[in-house]
Amino acid sequence: MKLFNKQLPVLVAFGIAFAVVGAAGMWLYQDTISRFFRGNNEVTQQQEQKPQNIINTLPSKRIAVIEYHVVRNISSDQKSVYDDVTVPTDAFFYQMEYLANNGFTTLTFQDLAYHLEKNIPLPKKPVIVTFNDGHVTVLNNAQSTLKKFNQKAVVFMVTNYIGQSGYLSETAITDLIRAGNIEIASHTVSKVKLADVPREDMEKELRLSKLALETKFPIKVTTFAYPFDNYSDGVARFAQMTGYSFGVLTDEKLAVFPPELPMKVSRMRVTKEMSLNDFGAMLETLK
Repeated sequence: MKLFNKQLPVLVAFGIAFAVVGAAGMWLYQDTISRFFRGNNEVTQQQEQKPQNIINTLPSKRIAVIEYHVVRNISSDQKSVYDDVTVPTDAFFYQMEYLANNGFTTLTFQDLAYHLEKNIPLPKKPVIVTFNDGHVTVLNNAQSTLKKFNQKAVVFMVTNYIGQSGYLSETAITDLIRAGNIEIASHTVSKVKLADVPREDMEKELRLSKLALETKFPIKVTTFAYPFDNYSDGVARFAQMTGYSFGVLTDEKLAVFPPELPMKVSRMRVTKEMSLNDFGAMLETLK
């Protein structure tokens, strides 16, 4: 009992010291955790704010996004549902030659994303050449002209059309990708009016077309074109949630970069009746 009484103060002191050390350790642990999450939140906030900062620091610039479907010479014995949106092969040649000889620079939407990310202004007279649907004439007729004049283009592919008669096959699309001047983008799975179909169908059209292209080919799909220019805010919001950076519709206007509404990028259609002077007039306001 006497021995216990002599050791009691030591035990009490040891207990107090242990409690103090434990409290200090707990405080240090909580402070470290707090700093960790606070730091992560700050990084997340910086990442979320970064695109907005980039957009605000780049000068506004007009850009012409032009639309083609089919490039071929039309004969009276070869009627097609695409005749109204077909541009003759020689007309396309002269239009691309016009771009090359008059200081225009062709870009892709991947180029636009790069300029945004790196905060780099666009070159003078920027143009994006686009093709809807993925008709085989992109490879057979248009690509040789594009390569001759060192031009880039974007093909909006309907994924259900891949390999169908008159459309690009997987091999053809692979060849275009390897050529280095073509971006493959989405025109949905089956080319339906996205704002008019049930929401579940709309979501599948956008999500599965992107998935199919990224699965079949070594690419990242970040742009799509609205079939029949059928736009709605709900479609645009879901497309952005799905991972698209740009949505394109033909409203016969010049686009603006950086885009105020990246899911509503303006585009102008090139028609078979358009003369070379008309083609130049369509682009004359670009600087």
